[in-house]
Amino acid sequence: ELDSAGVSYIDFTGYFIENRDLSPHPLFAKYGSHWNSYGALIAADSTIKYIEQKLEKRLPEIIIDRVNYSIRPKNHDNDIVRTMNLIWEIKFDQMPYPDYHIEKSDDTFVPRALFVADSFYNIWELLGIIDSVFDNNDFWYYHEDVYPQRDHEHSNAWNLNIEEEIAS
Repeated sequence: ELDSAGVSYIDFTGYFIENRDLSPHPLFAKYGSHWNSYGALIAADSTIKYIEQKLEKRLPEIIIDRVNYSIRPKNHDNDIVRTMNLIWEIKFDQMPYPDYHIEKSDDTFVPRALFVADSFYNIWELLGIIDSVFDNNDFWYYHEDVYPQRDHEHSNAWNLNIEEEIAS
């Protein structure tokens, strides 16, 4: 539908499937339902570069300083296990946890953005990418719930003036 409407979008599913064996680090946690922190940074970096190309402006850049490994899952890397109510402990694989920083210069443009996305977006927020790269963090979860929350009537995207929201 987006293709036929001429809407630009990014779908990382194909990219991650094609590159899972080529990546120097795992992109997904074995017991997680989302990309891991390293995979999230790769996707965010690609998204930022895509927006740079579309806007023809330089945006903040994600710099990965080093990648540390841990057998103790962090953040969302075991969200499936937490819901399983298992009797025995699971032996986790080592997962990559990158140390990184966001680099800006005098000519860096910090755009405003409205994200219409799913729960994968939350990982970018958790990692601090959204607040470091974008001027705001408006997020519509599946074009339904609006974050940051507004008054009760306007907490659902369907109750908002879409044109005004996009223009702002």
